[in-house]
Amino acid sequence: MSSEEWLDQVGQEYLAQVEAEEPQFLIEIDVPDARLKDIFANIGRARPHHWSPQKRICLALAAVHSAAQADESEDSFREMFYKRLGRHFNLTEWDSEYGPVISEFLGAWFSVDVPTSGPYRYVGTVYRHAGIPVPARSGFCLLVVGLLQDGLAFTRNQYDDAVQRVPSLVAQCFLESDSGYEFTKQTARTILRLDHGQISREELEAFPSYRRSLYEAALTALHRVPNRPRLALKGSYPPPTLGLDVTARRLVIQFDPQGVNANVYRTAKGAVYYATQAVSGTESPVYSIRPETDWTELRPWWSPGLSQSALFRAGDCALVGNSGIVAPGRYYLVTSVPESIPNDFILEDSGYLESEDADALETY
Repeated sequence: MSSEEWLDQVGQEYLAQVEAEEPQFLIEIDVPDARLKDIFANIGRARPHHWSPQKRICLALAAVHSAAQADESEDSFREMFYKRLGRHFNLTEWDSEYGPVISEFLGAWFSVDVPTSGPYRYVGTVYRHAGIPVPARSGFCLLVVGLLQDGLAFTRNQYDDAVQRVPSLVAQCFLESDSGYEFTKQTARTILRLDHGQISREELEAFPSYRRSLYEAALTALHRVPNRPRLALKGSYPPPTLGLDVTARRLVIQFDPQGVNANVYRTAKGAVYYATQAVSGTESPVYSIRPETDWTELRPWWSPGLSQSALFRAGDCALVGNSGIVAPGRYYLVTSVPESIPNDFILEDSGYLESEDADALETY
């Protein structure tokens, strides 16, 4: 098998993994050291002129994982990248071929915003997809713990100031972006839910390994804060969730009752006065949690027609998801293809889901 054929075959495997797992950034796709070495060797031998999507993801994975291990400066990353290719660093080649190919692939396949100008825009793109590499993890955890001292009510200005104290350049390049800000807010919310026991150990194990290890590290850092109050501070109320009202057979948005009593939740329609609201429409609604946090889309989200099925926990009836692995347990399955479900899995048939926007779906 030629090097180009090898890259196309391996790249197809990674493209399928990206489509299945839908990671936020590329570092979440694990590449063992031996495989990474093989990718570099085959890119170095092939030196492709035609960059297929399969070859592009191999190149992008090689660059992102090199950046995560360099963690020093732009030049150290590029020098390491070329050293692994078996060649001396060539700025012209990087700026005319490797950099643009990597940037175009990452911009097309992921939601993380990438730089479009500047002398180091291609390196900046790679660094943003290196996310929070292991050498920078302790600095990121300290960032999250510091921001959480006042709950979830930190502002973008407070966040930007805190990011400047993160020692890792790789982490800074990602955290300074809008995607980095959203990722940090989501991480902070998850840490609060873990701290309050709203995410079980079984549910945590179902998270992708990269995020699970990051959440565990941040939670450990939080618990090391001496004499810390339990995070039930103003602004620390959990985000709303999409749920299933089994009795009324409809989708609902579920708010924390204590937060509703404290008058902290807002939606586009105004203040929230009830812990459960019926879903209207198919688009994910936006919400904020006072004092004046940013407007955020409700995630995870699902509506009839978005996919053939969705899974809800039996305990709190919250949405688990519509793909991926879940821990063993009791769930409600909303599906448009009930005939595909083995009878041994069905404990109870709950009838049809009421929906104005799509065909009725059977629930189990």
